[in-house]
Amino acid sequence: LRNAKATKTELDAFRAENRRSEAAPKMVEWTGYAVKVAILAGCCLVESVINANFFASGMVGGLLAGVVMAFCLAVINILGAFFIGRLTTNINHVRPIRRLAGYVLLLVAILWTCAVGGLVAYCRFVMPQIQDETVGNMHLIWQSISTLTNPFDSLESIALFLFTVLFGLIALVDGYKWSDPYPGYTKIYKKHFDKFQDLLGLTSLIFQPSRTR
Repeated sequence: LRNAKATKTELDAFRAENRRSEAAPKMVEWTGYAVKVAILAGCCLVESVINANFFASGMVGGLLAGVVMAFCLAVINILGAFFIGRLTTNINHVRPIRRLAGYVLLLVAILWTCAVGGLVAYCRFVMPQIQDETVGNMHLIWQSISTLTNPFDSLESIALFLFTVLFGLIALVDGYKWSDPYPGYTKIYKKHFDKFQDLLGLTSLIFQPSRTR
């Protein structure tokens, strides 16, 4: 009982400080989280397949090297956008400084996926320049980036960039909608909810009528 009262006091204080109503926050069941994880995995898989098809033809290691490189870039893009997206819920915070941080993080997330998309475009750009095993892939990519060479010389490079940004934005939205849009509300509410359920269970055991044989 003491724990339930303490968590209720903590919840009420949070609501008062953050101007939350008595309404419960968005609670996602395990099936909802499974769907969200499946979306992330699907984006990562599709992005990897799309990029690998373009990378494999120009890389010294062939298909395997193309798949590995495409998968690494997809993971960086998807996970980066997702975790930054989790933090963009600060745009809903009552404090102005937290809201500002949320909008800054939103911009960072967009720039992140655009940067990865640009890197993918550069990877596709340098593939035709690889003639033999003595030329390093990363060396050519870095050389092109440092000289600010335009990588969008073909529809393929443009398409890869757009696909990368699209999947990054999907991951960003997935991160934002992972739980309640107000930061910290779900966590503190669930803490009280669990203690309250424990109290109900204990009460039902105490007042449960004894069975006669």
